[in-house]
Amino acid sequence: MHGRKERTLTTQAVGAETGTRVPDEELKRNMGLDRDRCDGAYSETFDTRSLQERLSQDYVEPTDENLRDAHDQIVSFLHDNRCMLVVPMRERGPVIEPMLRHVVGLMSPQNIIVVNDNSDDPAIQAVSRYGARLIHRDDWLNLLDWPRLLDILNLTERPTRGKGVAVLAGYLYLHFWVQQTGIQPGMLLQHDAEIAEYARYRGVEHLIWGLLQRPNASYVKMAKSGRGNERCMAARSSLPVLAASQNVAPKSRQRAQDLFDKLVKHKWMLTGEFGMGFELAMQRYFATGYLEETCMSIQLEDWAAQHGRVTAQVGNPNPRLDGANDDRKEAIMQQQISNFLGQMALDAPLFTEWTIETIRCLNHGVMSSPVKMGWVAPNDGPVVAEMLPNDRIIPSVTQLFGAGLVDCDAAMRLLEQT
Repeated sequence: MHGRKERTLTTQAVGAETGTRVPDEELKRNMGLDRDRCDGAYSETFDTRSLQERLSQDYVEPTDENLRDAHDQIVSFLHDNRCMLVVPMRERGPVIEPMLRHVVGLMSPQNIIVVNDNSDDPAIQAVSRYGARLIHRDDWLNLLDWPRLLDILNLTERPTRGKGVAVLAGYLYLHFWVQQTGIQPGMLLQHDAEIAEYARYRGVEHLIWGLLQRPNASYVKMAKSGRGNERCMAARSSLPVLAASQNVAPKSRQRAQDLFDKLVKHKWMLTGEFGMGFELAMQRYFATGYLEETCMSIQLEDWAAQHGRVTAQVGNPNPRLDGANDDRKEAIMQQQISNFLGQMALDAPLFTEWTIETIRCLNHGVMSSPVKMGWVAPNDGPVVAEMLPNDRIIPSVTQLFGAGLVDCDAAMRLLEQT
């Protein structure tokens, strides 16, 4: 048949009955795609030019040559804007070393703040070898008035896991460091720790190159394909259904459309590599678990819309070789993120309008319901049931100080010892 590739099931393709199973969809693709069947499935579409223009706007793709040519500009930007880099680290072994080895050639190691989140000695020793500042998560979180904060979070015990909790410690440290030194960073970057072959990935260089191309950006983030984002993209692309529903309150319909317009352009909404202005960073909220990047993306898009700024996305074709998630973790994380998007359309005001009381009400309301779901495991058993606690939203550093939730005297003493 025209357009079809002859497909033959081989013993090599199925693992030669050795017990090694190739997932069905991967097996079918290996046997050859039926282009007529695929191309003809959705041949009639509406005009997408206007939407595509919005999705492509402020998306930039540097080549290796671009980065080499801009090397001096990138280093100057990092220096002139007093850029600081926060790296949460919960690792076993010196896996942070490839990133530090490369980045200390671009910026002062004293401008790199690694937050130790229960890492082992080899990981900590790697930080010391490169001269980056090492702070310990609990030292800085102990400064918070936990009885009052736990009431805001609607928790009985302080959270001990989650990237957002570790990052909060780093932001608290930087707030006091600025108070003590009088040095105001212009840009705060954030970066995950465990990326192998970092000299190829070059996350910091990509981010700064994006800011050089889009000086009106208040927020810059890495963009890559894959990374498990298909599920949360499906959730974002479902928001227009809420926007069109006559059974949804008009305000929620408007917010659902607004969130779609702001978030559907994010190729990798959940990236761990991004940057924003320092003052804006002090105003951004945190989360106790894997809602961290989603919460931040919504807040910064709301802020940018109000201030005439943009989000710059920087394509990076180089491999990002970090720790992989198993199927269960990925399924739970993406389902929780998808739920949160719907909840924020239906139940929450613009993020720029949030007060501590708003956050308290959300944590006691929609965020108090457990994540109840099923996920499809890569085996022949039934769908797997899950029910687990939801994340909580944590106020910004600015809000924590404004509410008197930080022991400032103890913080300055700790800063002198760090």
